[in-house]
Amino acid sequence: MAELPSGIEVSPTMNQVLILSTGPGRLLLGAITEISGSGLTVDTSDCGATMPSGNVCVVRFNSAGVPSGTISARLRVESNAPTSPDIVNVTVVVP
Repeated sequence: MAELPSGIEVSPTMNQVLILSTGPGRLLLGAITEISGSGLTVDTSDCGATMPSGNVCVVRFNSAGVPSGTISARLRVESNAPTSPDIVNVTVVVP
């Protein structure tokens, strides 16, 4: 698990990223986007706009139309954290 300076922790596993709110207050999430141009899209339906401290949301990668293989991607997470936007490097395996 990689801890970002903003009090957000991310854990890229199984073609998804877990975002954990670790700060003392509520994490207000803004846009969560894939910015590397890999062709992957993100499903943030599990992530609400507000996350109380200790809550987790899951960002899933959709690979429809992307050739099979291992893809390096970058996820941009906008929030009320002082370091926002946070950039997360992830590896996605497309079957």
